[in-house]
Amino acid sequence: MARPKIPVSKPVPQNRMRILLEDFISWMQLRNAAHFTLYHRRACIARFIRWANDWGMTDPLEITRAILERYQRYLYSYRRPNGQPLTFRTQYSWLVPIRTWFRWLSKNCHVSDNPAAELDMPKIEKQLPRAVLNEKEAERILRNSHPILTN
Repeated sequence: MARPKIPVSKPVPQNRMRILLEDFISWMQLRNAAHFTLYHRRACIARFIRWANDWGMTDPLEITRAILERYQRYLYSYRRPNGQPLTFRTQYSWLVPIRTWFRWLSKNCHVSDNPAAELDMPKIEKQLPRAVLNEKEAERILRNSHPILTN
């Protein structure tokens, strides 16, 4: 049974980067990657390919670390339709697939050097867990788990 095609929301330019993106997605399918992982990586890489194409870059050999840093600045200054910036977590999650793709391109000799290898990724803000124990719950757990406190 054939796997469903992994959609992407907007068309991707017909160039060498798109061909290599499709090869990468096929390779990931052979490795049994989850459907959401395939969708997310394809969407993030396709977004980068559209951005690069707008700047006249159609081949991964044209991409340097400086270009990836320019893309990173673009994500930093990008505003959603509601005017809100992307969170650092979103920027990070959009850059990781690109870094993974360039690692794959390098391993498969499509690029000689991996321009994403030394890319400084956005620092993700630390968040508290959604379910935080209140004082009574924490005391109850401590009482039940420590024999010294039960006396």
